Amino acid sequence: MFNVNKPRFRDWLMALAWLWAALPVVVLAPVALAETSAMQHAAKHLQPEYVCPMHPQVSRDEAGDCPICGMPLEPVQPVAGEASASVSVSAAMQHSFGVELVHVSRGPVAEEVYASGYVTRVAPAQTRDINSRVNAPIARRHVQGGQWVQQDEVLLTLDYPAYADTLKAYLDAMEQGAMQLALDLREQLAAMGVSDTVLAGFDEQQDLPDKLTIVAPIAGEIVWISDAETASQGERLVSIQAPALAEADLRSYSRLARGVGVGHRGRLHVAHLPGRSWQGKVVEVIHNRAGFFSSLLFQVEVPAGVLEPGAFANAYIDAGQRDQVLRVPASAVIYEQDSARVVRWLGGERFDVVEVEPGYAGHDWVEIRSGLAEGDHVVTRAQFLIDSEATLRAGLKRLGQPPVHQD
Repeated sequence: MFNVNKPRFRDWLMALAWLWAALPVVVLAPVALAETSAMQHAAKHLQPEYVCPMHPQVSRDEAGDCPICGMPLEPVQPVAGEASASVSVSAAMQHSFGVELVHVSRGPVAEEVYASGYVTRVAPAQTRDINSRVNAPIARRHVQGGQWVQQDEVLLTLDYPAYADTLKAYLDAMEQGAMQLALDLREQLAAMGVSDTVLAGFDEQQDLPDKLTIVAPIAGEIVWISDAETASQGERLVSIQAPALAEADLRSYSRLARGVGVGHRGRLHVAHLPGRSWQGKVVEVIHNRAGFFSSLLFQVEVPAGVLEPGAFANAYIDAGQRDQVLRVPASAVIYEQDSARVVRWLGGERFDVVEVEPGYAGHDWVEIRSGLAEGDHVVTRAQFLIDSEATLRAGLKRLGQPPVHQD
């Protein structure tokens, strides 16, 4: 039979029980020690005692030299009583970062909204012919083929004496109050090809030109112009190709485009034609699509053949102006999805991060409705570095706080 030594067997059981009881201490103690060491390691890097003034990524908990440039590490002392979002940056590090400050002041802010998207539709261009209404020599050509002209821009002048005589009789009738005669003479002038815009100008200025002026009825490109010396009644003098009407479907963040409405004007740019832009207007607005962006339908007249559907486009749209408001440079504002903040200089080596409420936002300036006061200083360069440092230090403080036990 198998003989078991009872005393020895009892000793083995007691040893095994002792090991089982000590196992959590042996295994978990290094884990707790590792967690404590990790926190201490993070604290040393987030709140270093010594930092290189030229390479802020080099930090140590004791004095020494920078391994990159060899400069002595400078001590960084925390400022007592700072808020959780404040940070101290030495003068040397400010110089290294290239920190720039600007006064918070009052002034005008023109809100200019940036939107981007694609050209969705281009209506075909139409050609308009201008025919002569009279037989007369062509005195002068004011435009040439390929030139872009605006509506009512002078195209040609004709040497037609009957025009000057009829115009003088018309102005005399207007001055004497002979309205029926003035209406009859106005119809004669219109039959010669004189536009209402030209006649309205004579009604106000009372000038008496001796040449019949032919003006552009629409804006567009001159695609053909007569080279004859004499204009014959019914013959074509000029052909103008009207601009194509293009529409672009643009997107912008709703918090930025909240002031944009139908009729607001702007300039459209396309990526494949750098340096060129066209004036247009917003014809439809839908705010808060998908909860965060605005859809803008932008319409613009362009020369024929310049744009095609699918071209990437962007526009700067004028959304209004506010006068004498509290403002900061646009580069000073750090945006997040639902908030905005700036880095404020407190004097010396101290900075803090301030939540602000932006108003009108332009290309150069942003209106500040709350959070700052006139005369404050804000950082316009390297503010992201200082903001990141303040955020890390605030996070470390929260990690170091004891947990709150609720009953």
